[in-house]
Amino acid sequence: MDNEWTNGRSSNNDQIHAVDIHYWNGVCHFYWSVNHWGLRDMVVHIGHSVSDNILGPFVEPVKKYWFDDRIDAELFIDDDSTFYFYSVKFTDGNTIWGQPMSDPWKLKGEPEFIYSSLPGTWEQYDSKVIEGPWVMKYRSGYYMMYNANHTSNQWGNYALGVAESVKPFGFNSGN
Repeated sequence: MDNEWTNGRSSNNDQIHAVDIHYWNGVCHFYWSVNHWGLRDMVVHIGHSVSDNILGPFVEPVKKYWFDDRIDAELFIDDDSTFYFYSVKFTDGNTIWGQPMSDPWKLKGEPEFIYSSLPGTWEQYDSKVIEGPWVMKYRSGYYMMYNANHTSNQWGNYALGVAESVKPFGFNSGN
């Protein structure tokens, strides 16, 4: 990372995870998560860099812009070329949020709550962790894959779930 929003230990490459890459109009858009829980240098953001080659190098042309207070980026481009951005926020546990985009750089409107884990189900064997959204469209339906529970050695019930909807932000717990 070579930007103005992270420095110190949080800027090390070992803090990058949960990447998402999309090719759009000759440009590879690379999103990555950084969550570093330091006492004084906490960073929970999503970065965005670009390249004309899938193998890079990727650069951050806008070093002052990031998607703050969230991780696990997912850019979904619908059939009509509408952009949707999914990510995870740390609210009541981890929850999935969505927001329209005007282009792969700019969010528009307000974020919408999309999904959280249901109490008393397999999604909360360990904790209230829902993360890693990945959205696709098949025929006229939208499908969001996500991970539930925790990866920690203490628990270990991390599992993949799928939710279905008839619109990009129509996912809700239980569908």
